[in-house]
Amino acid sequence: MNTLRIPLTKLAESPVLNVDATAEEKAIRPDGVAPAGMRDVHLTGTLSRIDTELYFTGAVSATLDTPCDRCLGEAHVPLEQDVEWYFERGDGELTAEIAGGDITLEYTDEELEDITGNTVRTFSGETLDLGPCVWEELVLAIPSKLLCDNACKGMCPRCGANLNQGPCKCGGDAAAGGHPGLAKLKELYPDLPDRVEE
Repeated sequence: MNTLRIPLTKLAESPVLNVDATAEEKAIRPDGVAPAGMRDVHLTGTLSRIDTELYFTGAVSATLDTPCDRCLGEAHVPLEQDVEWYFERGDGELTAEIAGGDITLEYTDEELEDITGNTVRTFSGETLDLGPCVWEELVLAIPSKLLCDNACKGMCPRCGANLNQGPCKCGGDAAAGGHPGLAKLKELYPDLPDRVEE
């Protein structure tokens, strides 16, 4: 069950609705998009009505299970993002009255953002689906470097051993003087030590 679908009848009972919802990734992932490996998707905040608009403020969080970029071991990356969303009933069209007659202008969220300073999303019916918004925020919160730990030592450049589990058998990490791709740099500075103690 997708608990990120909010029945708007609840807002008729109270002008402010507290939201504390969880969902599985497959419930919020757009069709045709490969699984990202998110779990524990969680949304908290408040949904309120301001005239004809809906306003949500709160936070989204999840855990991303992915290979570490340094050692290829398991990484469990926390994703957290504060959010503010505006919603307006409609279908992506804006109706204006000009010289006594109505004309309809189509707009995108980006075009409406230029006018209002905030992205206004549209909704229809009596249910507000927050799933697409949650997916967007979590994807944007994924860091560029995915690490199992900030102190991850990575892999031996020669044998590929995970150096977090101890020194490798080939001795390539210490004895070989580092990565073989930097051998020419070593020739330029022969007096530099192979290792700098931390």
